[in-house]
Amino acid sequence: MNIPAIPAQLVREVLDPMGVAAVKPLPPGMSGARVFRLGLRTGELRVLKRWPPDTSLDRVAEVDRIVTHSRERGCALTPQLFPIIPARSGDPESSGETMESAHSTVGPTHRLISNACWQVMQWMPGQPLQETADLESIERGAAAIAEFHRSVADLGSSTEPAAAIGTRLRRAAELKPLVAQLMAMGPAAVLEVTDPQLEAALFQARQLVIWKWDEVANTITRSLNRYVGEPLYNQFVLRDVHRENALFVEGRPTGLIDFDAVRIDTPWTDLARWAGSFLGGPHPSEQVWEASMAGFSRNHPLNEGPEMEFGGRLARDLSFATNWIGLTNWLVWLVLEKRSFATSARTIASRIEGLRRSAVS
Repeated sequence: MNIPAIPAQLVREVLDPMGVAAVKPLPPGMSGARVFRLGLRTGELRVLKRWPPDTSLDRVAEVDRIVTHSRERGCALTPQLFPIIPARSGDPESSGETMESAHSTVGPTHRLISNACWQVMQWMPGQPLQETADLESIERGAAAIAEFHRSVADLGSSTEPAAAIGTRLRRAAELKPLVAQLMAMGPAAVLEVTDPQLEAALFQARQLVIWKWDEVANTITRSLNRYVGEPLYNQFVLRDVHRENALFVEGRPTGLIDFDAVRIDTPWTDLARWAGSFLGGPHPSEQVWEASMAGFSRNHPLNEGPEMEFGGRLARDLSFATNWIGLTNWLVWLVLEKRSFATSARTIASRIEGLRRSAVS
């Protein structure tokens, strides 16, 4: 088996012993990770993941620990991680010395080969919901997120100010002079983009941000400042659980994917991301929030009335800030900073258009 994007050592030491018969590259995501679907001779499907190059092995080990713990606590929505044959001592291609010299954590479910960290996990069936998904599916998705929260709650929790609040307040302040730069550059600034759909998405996003940013920034600051210093329940949460990172079959959740952003924070930041990714769809925003809250409260340990009422307000405020900051971030990254992303221009355009719809809903 010869796949240019996969090192020969990985094929020889991991994929061949595992019985891999077919490898299919999947479209890259936003994070810079590469993902391949593996077909085993037994007919089973698995996933090979190459972590983004700037991810430390200690961070990979932390995510592995959280995902494995969730699975062991009965959350079938998190994928099983499969052991990878350890590097052989003395092998010049082995990653052992490199990992030791870097004082990195070596785990049984990841390997450093050719300066990249690789991992094999269970293939989770299903497809993400569309923005037009029915309210019952949105509710089930929120319940699935709460199920993950419940499965990792015993890894540790605390009562302290939530990181999500300070992060969004700081970013909103940082964006003010950057929006002024976008305004000074004029609408022609987006014309350097070669993909027509992405150009159109950026053009509309720029118009909206320039028109509304001062008002939006004031709203973000006013709404989130109410929670600064407020002691909130914190635990490990997903933090990047928009609709594309949950898989469904016939309206029922079958898997959660992309745990790269998991960290300690308020669980309400996950509800904010989830509900916020459907606000640009056909349902009135109030119905989306009602469905999301209903699913979240069904499985979550924070299901007491006063706590849920407070958390619902916080989730809405976080969602407003997240969607507007996300939309503006894309303008800064692509127009001002000229960043490039591994994923396709059409995928980025779709993300920007979704954020724009959600922001004005």
